[in-house]
Amino acid sequence: MSTSSTIYVGAAQDWNLVLYVSAVLTALLARKWKRNILLWAAIGFLVPYLSIVILRVVVARATPTLKKYLDANPGCSTGHGVACNRCGSRSIRLWVREGVLSNEKQHLCNHCGTHLYST
Repeated sequence: MSTSSTIYVGAAQDWNLVLYVSAVLTALLARKWKRNILLWAAIGFLVPYLSIVILRVVVARATPTLKKYLDANPGCSTGHGVACNRCGSRSIRLWVREGVLSNEKQHLCNHCGTHLYST
């Protein structure tokens, strides 16, 4: 076996390792951030490194949980539920968002349409 073919085989094995590490890392991050694990692992395998950045952007745009929403807006906690931080309405509707990238329930204000929190 020549030196050039040995280098090529070694480089291919290193690239395979990069693909597997990227897929595993993306799956672990997707699990931590409550996203679809299998989908993000596949994306991580096909598009290494970029998938981690894309997943982080998707998570950064996510709405807060109820606990984070109430911590940020303590005046919105009422004896009868939760109020909107923008208009003060207690009329909140549930909108289920089921997609390829996430499955979550969004709670929206009926009056002004503000995304309040997700569960």
